[in-house]
Amino acid sequence: MHQPLLYFRFVLRCFVGLGWAWLGLAVAPVHAQTTYAYRNDVFAYDTPSGAASSVTWHASGASPGCTSYQNGDDDWADIALPGGFTFTFGGVAYSSVRVYSNGILAYGADVSGFHRDYSSQALPITAAAGGAPTGCPNAVPQKLMLPYWLDIVAGSANSTAGASVQYELLGTAPNRRFVISWVNVKLYNTTTRYNFQVQLLESTTGVNGNFRYQYTTGSSTGSGATVGVQLTTTDFTQYAYDQNFIDTTVGTAVLWYPANQLATKSAEYRFDEGAWTGVAGEIKDTSGNGQHASRIGLAASVAPGLFPGGKLCRGGSFPLNTLNTTIGAVATPITPGNQGSIDFWFNSNVAWNAAGSAAMLLDATTVANRPFFLMKSAAGALTFAVTDTVGATVTATAPAKTFAANTWHHIGIAWNVRAGTNQTVLQIFLDGVLQNGIPTRGTTNGFMPGLSTIYVGDNRTSGITPTGGTPNSANGSIDEVYIYGVEISAPQALADMNLTRPVCTSLDHFHIIHNGTTSGCTAPANITIEAHDSTHALFTLAGTSMNLSTTPARGTWSNVAGGAINSLTSIVAGAGTASYSFANETSVTFGLSDNLTGALNINATSGAITEHTGAAGACIAADYTTGTTCDASRNFLCAVPFGFNCVESGAAALTGHLYTKLAGTAFAFDVVALKDANSDGTADAVETLYASDVDKNVTVELVDGSGATACASRTAISPAVSQTLTFTKTGQPTDLGRKSTAAMTVAKAYPDLRCRVTDANQAPSIVGCSTDNFSVRPSAVTLVTTATAAAPSSTATPTIKAGANFSLQATTSTGTNYAGTLTRDATKLTAQITSQDTSVAPGGTVGTLGPATLIGNAAAVNATYSEVGYLYLAAGAYRDDSYTAVDSGAGDCVTSTASDANLSDVVASNKYGCSVGNKTAVSLGRFIPDHFDTAATGPLTCAVTVGTLGVTSGSTAVTGTGTAFLSALSPGNTIQIGGVEYVVAAVPSATSLTLSTPYAGATASGLAVNACPAGGMVYSGQAFSAQVNARNLAGALTTNYADKFAKVVTLSAAATKGGTTIATTAPGGTMSANVAAATTFTNGSNAASLAAPLFTFATAPTLPTSVFVRATDTDGVVSLRAPAATSVEGGVKVVSGRIRIPNAYGSERLPLPMTATVQYYNAGANWVTSATDNISAFNSNLTGAGGNVVANIVNGLGGGVAVVSPGPVTVVAGVRTFTLAAPGVSGNVNISLNAPIYLPSTVGLATFGIFRSPLIYRRENY
Repeated sequence: MHQPLLYFRFVLRCFVGLGWAWLGLAVAPVHAQTTYAYRNDVFAYDTPSGAASSVTWHASGASPGCTSYQNGDDDWADIALPGGFTFTFGGVAYSSVRVYSNGILAYGADVSGFHRDYSSQALPITAAAGGAPTGCPNAVPQKLMLPYWLDIVAGSANSTAGASVQYELLGTAPNRRFVISWVNVKLYNTTTRYNFQVQLLESTTGVNGNFRYQYTTGSSTGSGATVGVQLTTTDFTQYAYDQNFIDTTVGTAVLWYPANQLATKSAEYRFDEGAWTGVAGEIKDTSGNGQHASRIGLAASVAPGLFPGGKLCRGGSFPLNTLNTTIGAVATPITPGNQGSIDFWFNSNVAWNAAGSAAMLLDATTVANRPFFLMKSAAGALTFAVTDTVGATVTATAPAKTFAANTWHHIGIAWNVRAGTNQTVLQIFLDGVLQNGIPTRGTTNGFMPGLSTIYVGDNRTSGITPTGGTPNSANGSIDEVYIYGVEISAPQALADMNLTRPVCTSLDHFHIIHNGTTSGCTAPANITIEAHDSTHALFTLAGTSMNLSTTPARGTWSNVAGGAINSLTSIVAGAGTASYSFANETSVTFGLSDNLTGALNINATSGAITEHTGAAGACIAADYTTGTTCDASRNFLCAVPFGFNCVESGAAALTGHLYTKLAGTAFAFDVVALKDANSDGTADAVETLYASDVDKNVTVELVDGSGATACASRTAISPAVSQTLTFTKTGQPTDLGRKSTAAMTVAKAYPDLRCRVTDANQAPSIVGCSTDNFSVRPSAVTLVTTATAAAPSSTATPTIKAGANFSLQATTSTGTNYAGTLTRDATKLTAQITSQDTSVAPGGTVGTLGPATLIGNAAAVNATYSEVGYLYLAAGAYRDDSYTAVDSGAGDCVTSTASDANLSDVVASNKYGCSVGNKTAVSLGRFIPDHFDTAATGPLTCAVTVGTLGVTSGSTAVTGTGTAFLSALSPGNTIQIGGVEYVVAAVPSATSLTLSTPYAGATASGLAVNACPAGGMVYSGQAFSAQVNARNLAGALTTNYADKFAKVVTLSAAATKGGTTIATTAPGGTMSANVAAATTFTNGSNAASLAAPLFTFATAPTLPTSVFVRATDTDGVVSLRAPAATSVEGGVKVVSGRIRIPNAYGSERLPLPMTATVQYYNAGANWVTSATDNISAFNSNLTGAGGNVVANIVNGLGGGVAVVSPGPVTVVAGVRTFTLAAPGVSGNVNISLNAPIYLPSTVGLATFGIFRSPLIYRRENY
């Protein structure tokens, strides 16, 4: 890596290690008793949280860093364990640990300087690191955990970013774990990153703790790394060295545990039976699991005196046979699982390397090519083979031995079959030593084949020799066969090998001992269980399971410091049950506690063995429990409650409820101590004896009640509401386990709370939460708004346009943290009737009020209302019915809406209203229309048609033929094309237009020009109809714009929609009759009583002019909108009109027809016939006779003129003829019309007595 000298040392170490391996010799030394053992475990990685701390590496290599490569390369840092958490390692409890960046943890006063050594090697480490700077230590290291010793960069060295070592405490006591993680680290001068960690697991005081190495999926495989534990050069355990052991798909976990904590056996066959006769189950399993075995063939039990006998007392003899059809074995009922272990003693009848001495020791093979066996080869080598379901076989082979005949040797195997590359692990142990120094690893699919049960001493299946196996029997003696359901390691095999049995007896019964006193609540009673043989002598058990129970099924077992090597398992608190696995012990001591008063009888069982079996059937002094009594129960006098409940005063202790409370208002409730009288795990009665022994202080507090979080872990509210409640011994006869709290006040609002009661008078504390949840709701909501006009005045201010924003806010005077959702209730809304404005009276149309919801105590929001007038919000118009959901469904608050009881802030029958909402009615107003829109309708169809149009779909360009656009139209005017009105954006020429929006119809040409607004055409001075609609911002009618809430609307003339007002001077004009009375409005419109304004040009004639109707009321509501183009203002084309009476002449003896032609002044400044006029009318009689014909005689005519058939007439296509009667004498008369008033008439000269000249034809009749 860094220094040439160290690099040479690294290469040398690798060479030496590999050299021994090439020679077939074990790298690890001979066995010694070690402190720690290991087994593969379930991978459950603790990814560092945001609260994890990071170590700080040295910035300088000088002392105390003592390294040439600081900043997290060959570096170290000390971590202090959190207060209250110590870790026992190698028999010493430590409060700190030193982290080496190179994947090592060191405990105690580390004076080795070994952090400098980056060159991994096989354990043990027997040399110092070397390369020590001046004044720095250099010694062989001790007390090391080596999760991944390799040349690692865990800081900023070597141009590294993002690498660190992080640590944190996780979990809850007594099951906490302190986790140290190498995060995103790399190997020196590489780029690939990976992660691993060490979990230090909390343990019983004084007991060596367990710890776990974990390796994530990713790039690291284990290649090159050393993994293990080294306390000293003679006390070490190596898991792997330069092996690819990490599952890069799933992840890998290795659990380390004290080697004296022996694993629990699945079966233990001591082979101590007097004889084997072939009866099923006669070979006893003494583990307590009842896995009894049977003799097959010539296998036999032999006594110690019969050479070679057994290793410990009697043993099993398995004579030679060489046929796979002849089987002499012990048949167990156990089928190998994915992991397990077996160890035993073996004494061969011949030398291990004798010719033809191959021997089958264990076999579970069913099909030859799916083997599971352990054999000794004729060369003296142990071979262990395991296969998966597809035939992938992993085989472990130990170095060949030359052991002499008739010598005992301890043999063991362990297997762990897992899917993944190199994830299947096999181990062979010989005389307590792992063969080859490291496990054998291979690749399988992780599934075991269809195996048979395990046979000991010969082949399993008649006629089947496993592939790679032998048909030969063991040809020797076997003793002490131990089978485990877990993968053991060499320390466990060594411990099994070292077991002794000075006296050849067996477990006969258990002896239970306690001091006979009555226990209180403060500490568990010590209970000792001894294993006895039939002579009542102590008997050693190793791996044997024992189940503990009590009668009645009550109480809780616990571990006692120094009482046992292993820890109790399967503890069921309160049920009196637990399990224990003996670890080469004759007696163990545990704690038993009970929080109730009574006697507990103690039961110990292992298989068929109990405290009453065998010699214990008669009570003698050797089996006294206490005093002179056998099987004496333990008495407990303790009123420790099972739990607590909080209920309303006087409510049932077990089922009573807590009612909704009001923020800021004091309340109290009862605290009840409970017990589990029938020990079924559920409180069922009041603990009336509570505090009968001593005063008991309990803490009563309010906590979050939501979710399924355990009571003790629930979060207390903030600021805290807590008090100490004292149950006194003197008050106990009266209190009987129930006492009222002092008054408490909660300032904030909470939707879901519980009461929590903690009794810390014993360890662990008794913590109970109320069975009922309750809410603390805020006071009634106040609605704050800017719509504050005094209802119901139709002139009050301020005014808010319908649909425009005004502010609305919901606040509470208490529980101001309340942020619930208040939902609008439309049934609580009414509107002021429009017929009067002197008193509040509903009856108007209720519009839409927004928003639909308000958030309590949030900032004011923009609200809108769609109607005119006043809106009234009754109590509960904005209401939150869900805030107290934990109470409302259970009847713990008032849901009735009668008299708004659901909103009440006043207690009724100890209950408040369930709902949070406005309790006071609120009026909002005064609302006025947002705008008007208008529609105008002229009496005439548009006649302003000059030329034709051509249009293209989707284009704004219009082409004219024979048109006069410059004189007829201006920007902002409208033009109708295909019956659709378009706004003119520009008029470039007489024959071209630009529309403001693209033409939406089909491309066409030759279309008629209709240069009028949609309202058609009207003559100057002629009345047209105008409709005014009051609308809200969204464009809907405001139907309450009527009666008192409608206003006088004045109409004015605009040049375009949303455009400027037309001037009253030429070429403009004046709008008259331009008022829409307030009384004409119904449901927001005057459609039922239209206005009839007139627009009159200032001078006549004037070119055709578009006039758009603008409406404005006295509240300032107007049809002009912003932007102006969005205004909806109806328009008409106003034209100058006249009636033309041409001159006429004829015989004085004949009637003379006179033609009246209605004309308008067109855009070309010409008078043209108003061809669309079919409405203009006059009376054809003379004015003197009540008609509209004005006749002024010029000369002659004697007695004057008359009209033939006079009467009312109407023009057709703008023309009407009336006839003057023949006067009989010559003369002439000026004829004109004085009606309609908006059509001034020209004067035509009617002459009688002259004829057309030259004369073409004459005919006279007399």
